[in-house]
Amino acid sequence: MDPDPDTAPIVQRIFEMFDAGIGYRSIAQKLESEAIPSPGEVGPVRHPRSAGVWGGSAVRAILINPRYLGHQVAGRQRRHDELLDARDPALGTISVQHWQAPDGWSWSEEPSWPPLVSTDLFERVNKRITNTHGNDRKRPRAEAGRYLLAGAIRCGHCGKAMFGATMKGKPYYRCIATRPDYAVPSVPGHPPTYAVREERILNVVDEWLGTLADKNHIDETLASILAAEMNNDAEPPDVTQARLHERRLGEELNRVIAAIRAGMDPALAAGQTREIQAGIATAKSVIERWERSHERIAPLTEADVRVVLGQAADLSRLLQTGDRVERAGVYRELGISLKYEKEAATGRELVRARSQLCRGGGRI
Repeated sequence: MDPDPDTAPIVQRIFEMFDAGIGYRSIAQKLESEAIPSPGEVGPVRHPRSAGVWGGSAVRAILINPRYLGHQVAGRQRRHDELLDARDPALGTISVQHWQAPDGWSWSEEPSWPPLVSTDLFERVNKRITNTHGNDRKRPRAEAGRYLLAGAIRCGHCGKAMFGATMKGKPYYRCIATRPDYAVPSVPGHPPTYAVREERILNVVDEWLGTLADKNHIDETLASILAAEMNNDAEPPDVTQARLHERRLGEELNRVIAAIRAGMDPALAAGQTREIQAGIATAKSVIERWERSHERIAPLTEADVRVVLGQAADLSRLLQTGDRVERAGVYRELGISLKYEKEAATGRELVRARSQLCRGGGRI
Protein backbone atom coordinates (compact mmCIF):
# COMPACT_ATOMS: atom_id res chain seq x y z
CA MET A 1 0.00 0.00 0.00
CA ASP A 2 1.47 3.33 -1.08
CA PRO A 3 0.93 6.62 0.80
CA ASP A 4 -1.80 8.86 -0.62
CA PRO A 5 -0.01 11.51 -2.70
CA ASP A 6 -2.55 14.18 -1.73
CA THR A 7 -2.96 13.63 2.02
CA ALA A 8 0.41 12.15 3.09
CA PRO A 9 2.27 15.47 2.65
CA ILE A 10 -0.39 17.21 4.74
CA VAL A 11 0.12 14.75 7.60
CA GLN A 12 3.89 15.22 7.46
CA ARG A 13 3.47 18.99 7.40
CA ILE A 14 1.18 18.90 10.47
CA PHE A 15 3.81 16.98 12.45
CA GLU A 16 6.53 19.41 11.36
CA MET A 17 4.47 22.50 12.27
CA PHE A 18 3.58 21.14 15.71
CA ASP A 19 7.21 20.14 16.30
CA ALA A 20 8.14 23.73 15.45
CA GLY A 21 5.92 24.99 18.27
CA ILE A 22 2.70 25.86 16.39
CA GLY A 23 -0.49 24.98 18.28
CA TYR A 24 -3.46 22.87 17.21
CA ARG A 25 -5.80 25.71 16.30
CA SER A 26 -3.13 27.75 14.53
CA ILE A 27 -2.33 24.74 12.37
CA ALA A 28 -6.04 24.27 11.65
CA GLN A 29 -6.43 27.92 10.65
CA LYS A 30 -3.43 27.67 8.33
CA LEU A 31 -4.79 24.57 6.57
CA GLU A 32 -8.28 26.04 6.32
CA SER A 33 -6.94 29.26 4.81
CA GLU A 34 -5.27 27.17 2.10
CA ALA A 35 -8.58 25.37 1.33
CA ILE A 36 -7.12 21.98 2.21
CA PRO A 37 -9.94 19.43 2.79
CA SER A 38 -10.40 18.39 6.41
CA PRO A 39 -10.14 14.68 7.36
CA GLY A 40 -13.92 14.26 7.39
CA GLU A 41 -14.12 15.38 3.75
CA VAL A 42 -11.70 12.83 2.27
CA GLY A 43 -11.58 9.05 2.15
CA PRO A 44 -13.90 6.37 0.77
CA VAL A 45 -16.84 7.56 2.90
CA ARG A 46 -17.31 11.08 4.24
CA HIS A 47 -17.84 11.11 8.00
CA PRO A 48 -21.57 11.85 8.46
CA ARG A 49 -20.96 14.21 11.39
CA SER A 50 -17.97 16.00 9.90
CA ALA A 51 -18.10 19.75 10.45
CA GLY A 52 -16.51 20.24 7.04
CA VAL A 53 -13.75 22.47 8.43
CA TRP A 54 -10.40 21.99 10.14
CA GLY A 55 -10.42 22.07 13.92
CA GLY A 56 -7.81 21.72 16.64
CA SER A 57 -9.22 18.34 17.62
CA ALA A 58 -8.70 17.03 14.07
CA VAL A 59 -5.08 18.16 14.17
CA ARG A 60 -4.57 16.49 17.53
CA ALA A 61 -6.15 13.23 16.31
CA ILE A 62 -3.60 13.09 13.49
CA LEU A 63 -0.67 13.79 15.81
CA ILE A 64 -1.52 10.93 18.19
CA ASN A 65 -2.40 8.35 15.49
CA PRO A 66 0.25 5.60 15.65
CA ARG A 67 -0.67 4.26 12.20
CA TYR A 68 1.49 6.98 10.65
CA LEU A 69 4.48 4.95 11.89
CA GLY A 70 3.64 2.36 9.23
CA HIS A 71 1.92 -0.34 11.30
CA GLN A 72 -1.66 -1.51 11.57
CA VAL A 73 -2.91 -0.74 15.09
CA ALA A 74 -6.11 -2.24 16.47
CA GLY A 75 -7.83 -1.94 19.84
CA ARG A 76 -7.33 1.79 20.43
CA GLN A 77 -11.01 1.86 21.33
CA ARG A 78 -13.11 -0.99 22.65
CA ARG A 79 -16.84 -1.35 23.01
CA HIS A 80 -18.49 -2.01 26.34
CA ASP A 81 -22.13 -2.74 26.99
CA GLU A 82 -23.79 -0.27 29.34
CA LEU A 83 -27.34 -0.27 30.67
CA LEU A 84 -29.68 2.14 28.91
CA ASP A 85 -31.12 2.96 32.31
CA ALA A 86 -29.49 1.67 35.51
CA ARG A 87 -32.85 2.02 37.26
CA ASP A 88 -34.52 -0.34 34.78
CA PRO A 89 -32.21 -3.16 33.58
CA ALA A 90 -35.08 -4.67 31.57
CA LEU A 91 -34.61 -1.92 28.98
CA GLY A 92 -31.39 -3.64 27.91
CA THR A 93 -27.93 -2.36 27.11
CA ILE A 94 -26.25 -0.14 24.56
CA SER A 95 -22.74 -0.52 23.18
CA VAL A 96 -20.37 2.40 23.91
CA GLN A 97 -16.78 2.92 22.79
CA HIS A 98 -14.00 3.77 25.27
CA TRP A 99 -10.39 4.72 24.61
CA GLN A 100 -7.82 2.17 25.75
CA ALA A 101 -4.35 2.72 27.18
CA PRO A 102 -1.50 2.23 24.62
CA ASP A 103 -0.29 -0.94 26.34
CA GLY A 104 -3.61 -2.56 25.37
CA TRP A 105 -3.27 -1.89 21.62
CA SER A 106 -2.47 -4.62 19.08
CA TRP A 107 0.31 -3.83 16.59
CA SER A 108 1.10 -5.67 13.37
CA GLU A 109 4.48 -7.40 13.62
CA GLU A 110 5.67 -6.16 10.23
CA PRO A 111 5.17 -2.72 8.67
CA SER A 112 1.99 -2.57 6.60
CA TRP A 113 2.95 0.51 4.55
CA PRO A 114 5.77 3.06 4.40
CA PRO A 115 5.81 5.27 7.50
CA LEU A 116 4.78 8.88 6.99
CA VAL A 117 6.80 10.17 9.97
CA SER A 118 9.88 8.93 11.78
CA THR A 119 9.66 7.30 15.19
CA ASP A 120 11.80 10.10 16.67
CA LEU A 121 9.46 12.82 15.35
CA PHE A 122 6.33 10.95 16.49
CA GLU A 123 7.69 10.42 20.01
CA ARG A 124 8.96 13.99 20.26
CA VAL A 125 5.57 15.38 19.25
CA ASN A 126 3.60 13.11 21.56
CA LYS A 127 5.74 14.00 24.57
CA ARG A 128 4.34 17.52 24.20
CA ILE A 129 0.75 16.23 24.18
CA THR A 130 -0.15 15.77 27.83
CA ASN A 131 -3.97 15.56 27.62
CA THR A 132 -3.91 11.98 26.34
CA HIS A 133 -6.92 9.70 26.00
CA GLY A 134 -7.60 7.21 28.72
CA ASN A 135 -10.36 5.80 30.91
CA ASP A 136 -8.97 7.63 33.94
CA ARG A 137 -9.26 10.99 32.16
CA LYS A 138 -12.96 10.88 31.27
CA ARG A 139 -14.25 14.42 31.13
CA PRO A 140 -16.91 14.97 33.81
CA ARG A 141 -20.30 16.33 32.85
CA ALA A 142 -21.29 19.77 34.06
CA GLU A 143 -22.92 19.59 37.47
CA ALA A 144 -26.71 19.64 37.58
CA GLY A 145 -28.16 23.11 37.28
CA ARG A 146 -25.13 24.82 35.76
CA TYR A 147 -26.96 25.35 32.46
CA LEU A 148 -30.72 25.57 32.99
CA LEU A 149 -31.57 25.22 29.30
CA ALA A 150 -29.01 22.57 28.33
CA GLY A 151 -30.11 20.78 25.16
CA ALA A 152 -33.10 23.05 24.66
CA ILE A 153 -31.72 25.86 22.46
CA ARG A 154 -31.01 25.85 18.73
CA CYS A 155 -29.39 28.51 16.60
CA GLY A 156 -31.87 30.45 14.48
CA HIS A 157 -29.16 31.12 11.88
CA CYS A 158 -28.20 27.52 11.04
CA GLY A 159 -30.48 25.26 13.12
CA LYS A 160 -27.63 23.60 15.00
CA ALA A 161 -27.61 23.08 18.76
CA MET A 162 -26.31 25.75 21.13
CA PHE A 163 -24.20 24.37 23.96
CA GLY A 164 -23.59 25.74 27.43
CA ALA A 165 -20.35 27.63 28.04
CA THR A 166 -19.15 29.75 30.94
CA MET A 167 -17.96 33.15 29.74
CA LYS A 168 -17.08 36.11 31.94
CA GLY A 169 -18.12 33.98 34.91
CA LYS A 170 -21.71 33.60 33.65
CA PRO A 171 -23.56 30.82 31.79
CA TYR A 172 -23.92 31.45 28.05
CA TYR A 173 -25.14 29.37 25.10
CA ARG A 174 -23.01 29.25 21.99
CA CYS A 175 -23.80 27.81 18.55
CA ILE A 176 -21.88 24.59 17.94
CA ALA A 177 -21.02 25.84 14.44
CA THR A 178 -18.73 28.42 16.11
CA ARG A 179 -16.90 26.06 18.47
CA PRO A 180 -13.61 27.65 19.60
CA ASP A 181 -11.89 24.52 18.25
CA TYR A 182 -12.87 25.31 14.64
CA ALA A 183 -10.63 27.38 12.41
CA VAL A 184 -13.75 29.03 10.91
CA PRO A 185 -17.49 28.48 11.49
CA SER A 186 -18.61 25.13 10.09
CA VAL A 187 -21.60 26.75 8.31
CA PRO A 188 -20.75 29.08 5.39
CA GLY A 189 -21.79 32.66 6.04
CA HIS A 190 -22.31 32.04 9.75
CA PRO A 191 -21.31 34.87 12.13
CA PRO A 192 -17.91 34.02 13.67
CA THR A 193 -19.30 34.30 17.19
CA TYR A 194 -22.87 33.49 18.15
CA ALA A 195 -23.53 33.41 21.88
CA VAL A 196 -26.20 34.67 24.25
CA ARG A 197 -26.17 35.07 28.03
CA GLU A 198 -28.56 32.68 29.77
CA GLU A 199 -30.33 35.29 31.87
CA ARG A 200 -31.36 37.23 28.75
CA ILE A 201 -33.26 34.18 27.47
CA LEU A 202 -34.68 33.20 30.88
CA ASN A 203 -36.20 36.63 31.38
CA VAL A 204 -38.22 36.18 28.18
CA VAL A 205 -39.06 32.49 28.70
CA ASP A 206 -40.23 32.94 32.30
CA GLU A 207 -42.46 35.84 31.31
CA TRP A 208 -43.97 33.74 28.50
CA LEU A 209 -44.57 30.75 30.78
CA GLY A 210 -46.25 33.02 33.30
CA THR A 211 -48.87 34.06 30.73
CA LEU A 212 -49.87 30.58 29.55
CA ALA A 213 -52.25 29.86 32.40
CA ASP A 214 -53.58 33.35 33.09
CA LYS A 215 -57.24 34.09 32.45
CA ASN A 216 -56.50 35.84 29.15
CA HIS A 217 -54.61 32.93 27.61
CA ILE A 218 -55.72 29.68 29.31
CA ASP A 219 -58.33 28.77 26.68
CA GLU A 220 -55.86 29.33 23.84
CA THR A 221 -53.22 27.27 25.66
CA LEU A 222 -55.71 24.47 26.30
CA ALA A 223 -56.74 24.36 22.63
CA SER A 224 -53.11 24.23 21.44
CA ILE A 225 -52.27 21.28 23.69
CA LEU A 226 -55.36 19.26 22.78
CA ALA A 227 -54.88 19.91 19.05
CA ALA A 228 -51.31 18.60 19.26
CA GLU A 229 -52.50 15.53 21.17
CA MET A 230 -54.71 14.49 18.26
CA ASN A 231 -51.66 13.53 16.16
CA ASN A 232 -49.26 12.58 18.93
CA ASP A 233 -47.53 9.20 19.16
CA ALA A 234 -44.60 9.97 21.41
CA GLU A 235 -42.02 7.24 21.95
CA PRO A 236 -39.91 6.77 25.11
CA PRO A 237 -36.49 8.48 25.25
CA ASP A 238 -34.64 5.13 25.34
CA VAL A 239 -36.25 4.13 22.03
CA THR A 240 -35.30 7.44 20.45
CA GLN A 241 -31.74 6.96 21.71
CA ALA A 242 -31.67 3.41 20.34
CA ARG A 243 -32.77 4.64 16.89
CA LEU A 244 -29.99 7.23 16.90
CA HIS A 245 -27.44 4.66 18.05
CA GLU A 246 -28.54 2.17 15.38
CA ARG A 247 -28.09 4.79 12.67
CA ARG A 248 -24.65 5.86 13.90
CA LEU A 249 -23.44 2.27 14.21
CA GLY A 250 -24.66 1.58 10.68
CA GLU A 251 -22.62 4.53 9.44
CA GLU A 252 -19.60 3.28 11.35
CA LEU A 253 -19.99 -0.21 9.86
CA ASN A 254 -20.11 1.31 6.37
CA ARG A 255 -16.82 3.11 7.04
CA VAL A 256 -15.15 -0.12 8.20
CA ILE A 257 -16.37 -1.96 5.09
CA ALA A 258 -15.12 0.88 2.89
CA ALA A 259 -11.73 0.75 4.63
CA ILE A 260 -11.50 -3.01 3.97
CA ARG A 261 -12.30 -2.43 0.30
CA ALA A 262 -9.58 0.22 0.23
CA GLY A 263 -6.97 -2.28 1.46
CA MET A 264 -7.31 -2.63 5.25
CA ASP A 265 -6.53 -6.13 6.57
CA PRO A 266 -9.96 -7.80 7.18
CA ALA A 267 -8.54 -9.80 10.10
CA LEU A 268 -7.78 -6.60 12.02
CA ALA A 269 -11.31 -5.31 11.38
CA ALA A 270 -13.09 -8.53 12.33
CA GLY A 271 -13.33 -7.79 16.05
CA GLN A 272 -14.50 -4.22 15.49
CA THR A 273 -17.10 -5.42 12.97
CA ARG A 274 -18.51 -7.97 15.41
CA GLU A 275 -18.76 -5.34 18.16
CA ILE A 276 -20.59 -2.92 15.85
CA GLN A 277 -23.00 -5.62 14.70
CA ALA A 278 -23.69 -6.59 18.32
CA GLY A 279 -24.46 -2.96 19.14
CA ILE A 280 -26.84 -2.72 16.18
CA ALA A 281 -28.62 -5.89 17.29
CA THR A 282 -29.03 -4.51 20.83
CA ALA A 283 -30.45 -1.22 19.56
CA LYS A 284 -32.85 -3.05 17.24
CA SER A 285 -34.12 -5.22 20.09
CA VAL A 286 -35.02 -2.11 22.12
CA ILE A 287 -36.87 -0.60 19.15
CA GLU A 288 -38.67 -3.81 18.20
CA ARG A 289 -39.75 -4.50 21.77
CA TRP A 290 -41.41 -1.09 21.97
CA GLU A 291 -42.99 -1.35 18.51
CA ARG A 292 -44.50 -4.74 19.41
CA SER A 293 -45.84 -3.44 22.70
CA HIS A 294 -49.41 -2.26 22.98
CA GLU A 295 -48.49 -0.03 25.89
CA ARG A 296 -48.81 3.47 24.53
CA ILE A 297 -48.90 6.67 26.54
CA ALA A 298 -52.52 7.67 27.03
CA PRO A 299 -53.38 11.01 25.42
CA LEU A 300 -54.08 13.98 27.64
CA THR A 301 -57.70 14.81 28.25
CA GLU A 302 -59.13 18.29 28.68
CA ALA A 303 -59.54 17.61 32.41
CA ASP A 304 -55.86 16.56 32.66
CA VAL A 305 -54.70 19.73 30.97
CA ARG A 306 -56.90 22.01 33.08
CA VAL A 307 -55.51 20.46 36.28
CA VAL A 308 -51.92 21.02 35.10
CA LEU A 309 -52.60 24.57 33.96
CA GLY A 310 -54.34 25.31 37.25
CA GLN A 311 -51.24 24.19 39.14
CA ALA A 312 -49.05 26.28 36.83
CA ALA A 313 -50.93 29.52 37.45
CA ASP A 314 -48.04 30.91 39.48
CA LEU A 315 -45.29 29.18 37.51
CA SER A 316 -43.31 32.35 36.90
CA ARG A 317 -42.92 33.02 40.64
CA LEU A 318 -41.91 29.41 41.30
CA LEU A 319 -39.19 29.62 38.67
CA GLN A 320 -37.83 32.83 40.15
CA THR A 321 -37.64 31.48 43.72
CA GLY A 322 -36.47 27.88 43.08
CA ASP A 323 -32.80 26.88 43.07
CA ARG A 324 -31.03 26.15 39.77
CA VAL A 325 -31.38 22.37 39.96
CA GLU A 326 -35.13 22.65 40.56
CA ARG A 327 -35.55 25.20 37.79
CA ALA A 328 -33.63 23.06 35.30
CA GLY A 329 -35.92 20.17 36.16
CA VAL A 330 -39.03 22.27 35.58
CA TYR A 331 -37.85 23.43 32.14
CA ARG A 332 -37.00 19.84 31.25
CA GLU A 333 -40.37 18.47 32.38
CA LEU A 334 -42.15 21.21 30.44
CA GLY A 335 -40.31 20.08 27.30
CA ILE A 336 -39.07 23.59 26.58
CA SER A 337 -37.44 24.03 23.16
CA LEU A 338 -36.09 27.38 21.97
CA LYS A 339 -34.66 28.95 18.86
CA TYR A 340 -32.41 31.98 19.31
CA GLU A 341 -31.67 34.39 16.50
CA LYS A 342 -29.91 37.72 16.33
CA GLU A 343 -30.74 39.88 13.34
CA ALA A 344 -27.54 41.03 11.67
CA ALA A 345 -28.97 44.29 10.36
CA THR A 346 -30.61 45.56 13.54
CA GLY A 347 -28.99 43.53 16.32
CA ARG A 348 -32.48 42.67 17.58
CA GLU A 349 -32.64 39.37 19.46
CA LEU A 350 -35.50 36.93 18.80
CA VAL A 351 -36.42 33.91 20.95
CA ARG A 352 -39.01 31.46 19.62
CA ALA A 353 -40.30 29.14 22.34
CA ARG A 354 -42.29 25.90 22.43
CA SER A 355 -43.32 23.66 25.30
CA GLN A 356 -44.14 19.98 24.91
CA LEU A 357 -45.70 18.30 27.95
CA CYS A 358 -43.63 15.17 28.48
CA ARG A 359 -46.48 12.85 29.47
CA GLY A 360 -48.41 13.02 26.24
CA GLY A 361 -46.51 15.35 23.94
CA GLY A 362 -49.11 18.14 23.79
CA ARG A 363 -47.43 21.28 22.47
CA ILE A 364 -47.88 24.93 23.30
